Amino acid sequence: MSADNSDGIKTYERVEFTFVDNYRIPKGEVVYFEKPKDWADDIYAYVYNTDDDYNRDWPGDQMKKESDGKYSYTFKTDWDNPLIIFNDGDAQDSEQYPGRNQKGLKVEAKKVYKVE
Repeated sequence: MSADNSDGIKTYERVEFTFVDNYRIPKGEVVYFEKPKDWADDIYAYVYNTDDDYNRDWPGDQMKKESDGKYSYTFKTDWDNPLIIFNDGDAQDSEQYPGRNQKGLKVEAKKVYKVE
């Protein structure tokens, strides 16, 4: 942007815009995870957001094993802009998706997440 000040001198200003994808996941919504064969049998969902809210200390809430081999997580409260990380525990050699030091996945209700 540019403008002329009161002395008629043109000044320039840099303007940045940040777009935030705001969304809400209500209590009772469910997401699913398809466990890779080489992961342990107990699967956890660690949910957090940019407001520093999280569902439970790492590794998160244990997910429910469904009859089709998938695991499910039901949201116990309403969440604004949640991200999710799936993992198989807090041991040093535990697996997680997305990987260590990566941002969690955007939560999409009823979605089946798979390690890519």
